Amino acid sequence: MRNFIFLSFGLFAISCEETDKESDGTDLNSDTGTPGVIDPDTGVEDTGVDECIVSIDFSYPQADSSTFFYRDPLRFELSEIDDTVTVSLRSTSGDDIGEIAGQYSMDGRDVLFVPDRALLPETSYLAYVSACNAETVFEIPFTTSSFGLPITEPLNDQIFGFNFGTGRMDPLDFQASLDGMVDNFILLSAFAQNGTRVEFHAGSSIDGDFSQDFCSATSAIFAPFDVDGVSEVSLSIPELPFRSKGSTVILRNFSFDFTLAPDAKSMTHGYWTAEADMREFSALLNQPTSTICADYLPSIGVTCGPCMTDGHPTCIPLSMYEVEAEAVEKSLFCVNEDQCHADCEDNLETCDVPQEEICEQ
Repeated sequence: MRNFIFLSFGLFAISCEETDKESDGTDLNSDTGTPGVIDPDTGVEDTGVDECIVSIDFSYPQADSSTFFYRDPLRFELSEIDDTVTVSLRSTSGDDIGEIAGQYSMDGRDVLFVPDRALLPETSYLAYVSACNAETVFEIPFTTSSFGLPITEPLNDQIFGFNFGTGRMDPLDFQASLDGMVDNFILLSAFAQNGTRVEFHAGSSIDGDFSQDFCSATSAIFAPFDVDGVSEVSLSIPELPFRSKGSTVILRNFSFDFTLAPDAKSMTHGYWTAEADMREFSALLNQPTSTICADYLPSIGVTCGPCMTDGHPTCIPLSMYEVEAEAVEKSLFCVNEDQCHADCEDNLETCDVPQEEICEQ
């Protein structure tokens, strides 16, 4: 008889009535005893049938959760390797009711299910993970989050901050080298919004908080983006300046894709790419450029290549995944390049070209 286990607020080990073995020959079932013998504690006759010892140690989504991102794959970690495991998914609410086709794969104890299409936001689903030749099934109910619904609120007067430690960088070892060297944030904000058409610009923060660094110029305007009826934002700009510890680096050919919440107060699943010139990162890494490209980067499997600007062989591609940020209710004021903003403490009495009230972009 098939056993259905409904998981709620936790994951539990379950039993099944089929003998199975791991791929290495290990028995997945534990013997319950001798047939015909009465258990003195329960008074129940022992059947001698083996019990499945497979359980789910980790699940994304978690049972009864409401934070699952609608475009993510489902991930499960089993307590034991079981080559008979299968995964299926169905919707239980909204306009998506029914079976959701997808592909599942196994890598040791890790099981991955990738739906053939994106799920719907704020919709209930039920995942089925069967073990022990489908004799036992875990049922995992969950609801997708609101991410993916259209943006309904304006983006003015708020800032999103992210830096080289906010997500997962490629190359990963390069991110580890920058850890502790870069505390500042890149500040992203809507420069202007006309209806659903939004123009973003960016600046730098001061030492690990969201206070703007007025000694660093804000970027030019990103290519305008229309947020009408969408949740995913895609931005690009030829050069994004970023100032940290007195040094300015430029992320060139910078592109940034992310998903905004409907209220525009948080972003998730951000992904940016850029070109980084090690001549500019030399001060932050506290190494000469020649050493970075000849010794350090090759040691982590990265090779410097020609820069797009001048062909000098000191550039590498950078990318960062899984960027998440909460909006801070502040305004990002424009700071013109080669001019002195009144709030830049570095200028004080040495400013030759005071910035005018209007910021030119």
